[in-house]
Amino acid sequence: MTPHLSGRAKGAVLLLACALAVTVAVGRSPWTDATWTDREHAVATFHAVSFQTQSQAAGSTGWAHHPTGDPAQLFLDQEELAPGGTRLEPAAGPSIYSWFNVRTSPDTDTAAHLSLTDVSAVGDLAAAVDYRVVARTASTAPCSAADFTADASYLAGSATGYAHLTGWVSPEPSVPLGAHGTDPAGLCVEMRLAADAPNSYQGTHADVVWSFTVTQAEQ
Repeated sequence: MTPHLSGRAKGAVLLLACALAVTVAVGRSPWTDATWTDREHAVATFHAVSFQTQSQAAGSTGWAHHPTGDPAQLFLDQEELAPGGTRLEPAAGPSIYSWFNVRTSPDTDTAAHLSLTDVSAVGDLAAAVDYRVVARTASTAPCSAADFTADASYLAGSATGYAHLTGWVSPEPSVPLGAHGTDPAGLCVEMRLAADAPNSYQGTHADVVWSFTVTQAEQ
């Protein structure tokens, strides 16, 4: 039997239905306001410049990189040092000379500065050896006393004085180098036995490594 609803009951059902419809409509209204978005992006690729040095010397004439374990050879053969003067009037021994050239590698993109930063000497004779280092135009021609003038640029010692192998090394002055192997620096190294070297140094030897640091120039 179908229930009979009074007019008042029908109105309640309709009101409930309307109330549900309104509730659903209100609940969905935030979803009907769609907001469109998009994005933009940027990308960049960076490349580090190449920086390496090369050198050559009398005993290593080809241009090559010479790291700590493979230094360039200043002399073709082992050199001998002897005292100068007489027993009553000792003097420094005769000097020996060698050349050394340094440049940036052909693929190095920046200019640089070269300086002498360390001298490592091993052997008893090291305590009795004086030296000087001077800059000149890069050349494979032999060095001589003529390169050590009063107005030359000295990396060690001076026109009137010598440095000691076991002494302190100053990183100044520096010598400029061009990029891509241009404008190489030439160096001359002079060594001699000190005037006060006693007889006890006869027959001794020393192995010496000069370390030059090349620093990228400011851009």
